[in-house]
Amino acid sequence: MGATPPSRLPSAFIRVSRCPICRYSLKDLAPDAPCPECGQDIDRDLFTSPEIQDAVTQTRAWCTLGIAAWALIAIAYWGMSTAMLSVLNSYYPGVYGANHYAGVWCRTAIVIAPIALSCSWHRHARRIIYRHASRRADRKPTLPKRVIAINGLGMGLFLLGCLRLLP
Repeated sequence: MGATPPSRLPSAFIRVSRCPICRYSLKDLAPDAPCPECGQDIDRDLFTSPEIQDAVTQTRAWCTLGIAAWALIAIAYWGMSTAMLSVLNSYYPGVYGANHYAGVWCRTAIVIAPIALSCSWHRHARRIIYRHASRRADRKPTLPKRVIAINGLGMGLFLLGCLRLLP
């Protein structure tokens, strides 16, 4: 009595309920119809393929590791700079004020920018990978190289900092 009734829609249509480009609802459209909002033809086989699932999983894993590494770098940098200013302020009272602490926040923002990028890539991984795969001649979904570049850099800097190889 509480079971949901079976759907009369094809299974490929059920799995792709929103346009992978503009996120417009594809409910009540024919399975082979283009998106009425952006006009894109939607390759439902590509969007639901196991290759795209693997690429999305890899992208999200890289982004998660990168977010953690960049966040730890930001916290360590902010903590170290704040502690140094506090010590200097105890030796030279009145020399270091609120503007110096604000400068620490501004310098930490440089490290926070890759976190924002990685969060966006993590959230929109399926859409980004589908868009790039649909433009390629071989239509093969792959992990974007920029994800590896930004997050690999963060993980590398974090490891070098842990090994005390960075000043």
